[in-house]
Amino acid sequence: MGFHSNICNGCSHSILSPYVTEDGRGPVWMYRVHLVEPDGREVAGVYDGYGRIVTLEYLRDFKEVMSALKSLFNAEPGNPAMYGVECDPKKGYASVGDLRHYACWQAAGEPGFEHGSRHSEDQGFFGSWKGLKKPASRDDLAKLVQRNGR
Repeated sequence: MGFHSNICNGCSHSILSPYVTEDGRGPVWMYRVHLVEPDGREVAGVYDGYGRIVTLEYLRDFKEVMSALKSLFNAEPGNPAMYGVECDPKKGYASVGDLRHYACWQAAGEPGFEHGSRHSEDQGFFGSWKGLKKPASRDDLAKLVQRNGR
């Protein structure tokens, strides 16, 4: 499977691949994610653009993130540092979990599972997200939703 992504349940913008932030088309906060599964299980980390979350919490900066992604890309299944986002192909690879940017999850008051996340047509890669400000409140989230028009 190639690039794919979901729409954040908080701000309605795509969960970005870190490769987008590497070339300056999107802000770093948009690839850090938080997932709540229907059973209440929670995972936080960095979205890799291919349906996995790198759960290494010690990653401090972009160079460390890219290095970890490159070393874990071919990791064995079951590697505890990788978490596969469960998908339902009938729903266009939409996550069955509630996937949000980590900043959006915090700004929304750290909610539990509300609903699955929709598929993003731009795959979190083919677009530009320059100038989007990291949300710090529910009002900020509302502005991001309004700006996106979804």
